[in-house]
Amino acid sequence: MTAFPKMANGSYPKLRKAANGESCIACGRQTETTVLAHRNEGKAGGKKLMPDYLALDLCCVCHAEYDQGHTWTREEKRAFFNEHYPKQVQRWFAKGLVKVA
Repeated sequence: MTAFPKMANGSYPKLRKAANGESCIACGRQTETTVLAHRNEGKAGGKKLMPDYLALDLCCVCHAEYDQGHTWTREEKRAFFNEHYPKQVQRWFAKGLVKVA
């Protein structure tokens, strides 16, 4: 099991900060636009934000397509997240941001 410090609102500042300047987990671009992009299921109108540990380091291009793009179906967006999430978790482990409890 992965140990995350208990945060009432699902915010983990270390994960958010670590995304800045990182290469995009999806396309590999390394730009200053990379941010922690949250899984976009389970929220209506952007009102319910997923916890930071359910997110990917995405550049502005991939993030925009994932969140606001109209070319992917809901199933394709889900598949995109599921494809890249294991790589994201590996990155966090490699950087020492998460540990096995």
